[in-house]
Parts: sequence; structure tokens; C-alpha cells
Amino acid sequence: MTPLKIEEEVASIVLLGSFNPAIFQPSWLAQKGLLGASEAEGAILDVVHPEVASFRTGWLTLSVTRNKFIALTSAATHFAPLRDLVLGVFELLEHTPVTALGLNRALQYRLGSKEARDSLGDKLMPKDRWDGVLDQPKLRTLTAEGARTDALVGKLNIRIEPAANHIDGVFFEFNNDLRPSREDHPVAELMSIVRTHHDRLMRDAAARAEAMLKKAGF
Repeated sequence: MTPLKIEEEVASIVLLGSFNPAIFQPSWLAQKGLLGASEAEGAILDVVHPEVASFRTGWLTLSVTRNKFIALTSAATHFAPLRDLVLGVFELLEHTPVTALGLNRALQYRLGSKEARDSLGDKLMPKDRWDGVLDQPKLRTLTAEGARTDALVGKLNIRIEPAANHIDGVFFEFNNDLRPSREDHPVAELMSIVRTHHDRLMRDAAARAEAMLKKAGF
């Protein structure tokens, strides 16, 4: 059987902690050599405020509030630049108080028909379990939490639901919810995780999605 292709995807790196949103502007990133001058000049500013900053370039979306930093891209060719940008930012802001790291990948596949998508939902959520409870049950959102199988501190969360933009599509989201193992120097520890494990975890998300689809007969 021909493997299904990824139709759409998003990778994101999320940090929880205490941030100064006003710093995170395209001009500052360009000044520090983390964003090209032309990219910075062409960036679309959604909001720049002491409480929130958000902008977009051709490949990057950056959004920062007082307690959350989110950098994301929807192009697999920019997964590595996304990683490197985040590493560069927090090498500069090495004393930022942070408490958690999310290394996340969302993937969307098209199964060929609505019937095929519904069949996947039936295998993930068998209808007979709902006899006498719900008529004509259909999968809308399935979430699961699992223990880590590597040495990292945290957990793996998975969300599966029908794609919003294709009647035959299915959406997988993998959230590696990671924590520093010590209270001292959390930025350095979490950036070491990004440097060492980001690429592996991006591959792992796709492998897990494909394994689930294969088990369901796709």
C-alpha cells in the first residue's frame, strides 16, 4: 500500500515562563542576526504591545505574551531554521525565567474519502462501546497522554480529529510537554534539549502518526 502523504503540517516551539513581549520585534531579531534584514522589513506586525507581540514573515509566526513564547512554521523546510532561531533568542536571553518547553508537530493527511475518514474514527473509537449511550457516534476529538520513552522529563500528548478543511482529512497533533530536571539554569537545560532532540522529535511525530494509520489499514 502506498504510504499516505502529509498534506499540511505545522511545527512549533513553545516556552512557558516570564517574558518581555516588547523585545520580540522583527527589527530586534534582525539586529541580532537571527532574521534577515529583508524578512524583518517585510514582516507583518499583528500587534506590538507591552503585554503581547505578534508578527509574521514568509515562514515564521512569532507570538509572545507575558507568560508564553510561541514560534511556529508551516513549512518542513523551515523546521531547522525555526529551531535555530529559538536557540539564538534564548542564548541571548539566557537568564529568562522559564518553566516548560513544548516541541510540537501537527500533521494532516487525506484518506481519499469521507468514508475512509469515518472508518478510521470507528477504529479509534469503536461504535459498539457507545451502544445505549449515544446514537450514531462519530469521532470529533480524541486526546491521549503517555509516559515518555526517552530520558526527557515530561509527557507526550496526542490529539486526533477530523480535518477542518477537507472532508476526507485527519489531523494529528503531537505535543512533547517537557520540563527542566533542575531549578537552576532552566533556559540552558531546555535549549540543550531543543538542540539535541528537536529534529528527532519532529521525525518521531510523523512516525507515530504513520504507525497509527498503518494499524488502521491505511
